[in-house]
Amino acid sequence: MEARPLIAKTDALSSPSHVRLNRCADGRYSAPNSHGEDVLVELRPDGGWDLYIAGPPSQLGLWRETKAVNSIKRDGLLGWMGLKSPAPEPFNGKIEPSEVRPLDFVGDNASNRERYREVSLPPETQVKPWKATHYEVSMKFQETGMVESRSRIRGVTTVATDSLPFDFGNFADRVKVKSPTGELETLRRTEAGISVEQSFLAQEEFNLELSFQGHPKPVSHPAVPADLGWLTNDRSTITFNGVERSSSWLLGDDSPANKAIYDFRVEVPKGHFAVANGALVEATETENGRLFHYRSKFPMASYLASVNCFDEKTYTKTEVSSGFEVVHPRGMEEQVRSEFANHSQMMDFLTKRLGPYPFETYGAIVTDLHTDTYSSRFTDGEATFEADLGYQVAFEAQTRPIYPSGAIKGFGDFEETLIHELAHQWYGNAVTKASEQDIWVNEAFPSYCGALWREKRFGREALEAEMQSIHERLCNHPFKDTMAKPDRDRLFSLENYGRMTLSMHALRCEVGDAQFYSTLRGVLEEHKYTSISVEQMAETADELNGGRLKDFFQKWLHSTRIPDISQLHAPLRTNTVPLDGGQ
Repeated sequence: MEARPLIAKTDALSSPSHVRLNRCADGRYSAPNSHGEDVLVELRPDGGWDLYIAGPPSQLGLWRETKAVNSIKRDGLLGWMGLKSPAPEPFNGKIEPSEVRPLDFVGDNASNRERYREVSLPPETQVKPWKATHYEVSMKFQETGMVESRSRIRGVTTVATDSLPFDFGNFADRVKVKSPTGELETLRRTEAGISVEQSFLAQEEFNLELSFQGHPKPVSHPAVPADLGWLTNDRSTITFNGVERSSSWLLGDDSPANKAIYDFRVEVPKGHFAVANGALVEATETENGRLFHYRSKFPMASYLASVNCFDEKTYTKTEVSSGFEVVHPRGMEEQVRSEFANHSQMMDFLTKRLGPYPFETYGAIVTDLHTDTYSSRFTDGEATFEADLGYQVAFEAQTRPIYPSGAIKGFGDFEETLIHELAHQWYGNAVTKASEQDIWVNEAFPSYCGALWREKRFGREALEAEMQSIHERLCNHPFKDTMAKPDRDRLFSLENYGRMTLSMHALRCEVGDAQFYSTLRGVLEEHKYTSISVEQMAETADELNGGRLKDFFQKWLHSTRIPDISQLHAPLRTNTVPLDGGQ
């Protein structure tokens, strides 16, 4: 998963209202008003002001553009945050303080907030006394929005137990569970879902059918600035899980450590089509619509499962390259083809470094469903502004990542997120974190992939400048947690992503290019299709390097401070393997 922030403003004098940020043709981001265009800026230590898209909102201001502007390439942290097209800047490279209206937070907003939503942390997923082997999920979508679901779960108990717990976030009173003989099982409602009250021996196989009907609802997490789980409107339904919350629509185990094989049979009304993980086995006509059967034959964590329904009047499919199909709203074909134009090169880039693509198929979904809900209010003493942090949140559903339509503009400035989600198919999906807090396993390398792609396009100096800029931003950040065990409500903060990116860059510099990619391939080979902890990944990487990385991982993964990187660049210039034919 990756979140990319943008910022917008309004000119309301008293009660602020949302205004979406405008994406200009030349790549600028601004909010127009009757006087021209205002742009958010950030105060520098020397008292000047810099143009700004994202960063610590400790001291912000609004600067009104003049005609004396240049278009310049942005790099460093701004590039890391997603701004890669030209941005306006005065000819003298500075914004005078007299031209800026400083902004202050309104209400209880605080600077450097890493909590995106005022919602409670859900309970941590508890280890279940069972392991799944196969999910056979049948879902029937009705035009009323009602969903009928029936899941046959086969598995084996890990210990002797008097009950089998299942995570389920909705409709707990309307669930039925049947045994293979068709008998209804005794259920008990729990905080996390339901529990089947039946005695099982250790290592005993079970085969249960769990069913429900109703209208699933989204779920929230303070670490993510987006709705999660079941998202729907009259045009489409997508399952955008993240943070182990597939239980908003799927009975099972939210733990990423409980992987299984999945079959999906999705029945949709006439004029609709369905898309799920894996390969399409068959599509057949039914009395009232169509039935789509997808199979994901490689083990998958439940949070990566994705069942989606689209109205053909408003959604279509485009084959961008051979075997790579994108589902998207109608009218976006040109933008989709342009934004995904380098998909084949990205796949080649990663397979040369990590090994063969680990699954049977790959595609993408572009959705117009709105997910972001996080904003902050500011005032300049007269007007009140609402900064919509407009997070462009993407999700790495196994074999078929999901992207917001607002980010697919066709300018190519979303490519670093595209390769980020593609890289997740190796790190995050083939090899998966064992728990919610083992996010470093999932996110460190995919986050660094955006920088690697930038290096391929713009050269080594662009990468080094970016890493230095991120380090300057974070070296004095008051972290209270570590990468090995981040706070649950800060898992997806920009600061956590930044330090994970730096940790991969540091590892690459420590061992050199050839050994860096050899280590990543070795970890994949050792743990492919399983779930591992941060410690397991670090231990394997250390073993693959002759036991010389213990101090390195102690320094990077178990400290609340970002280590110094001033000496990191030299190895990159001298220990490089040309994986792109020398290009």
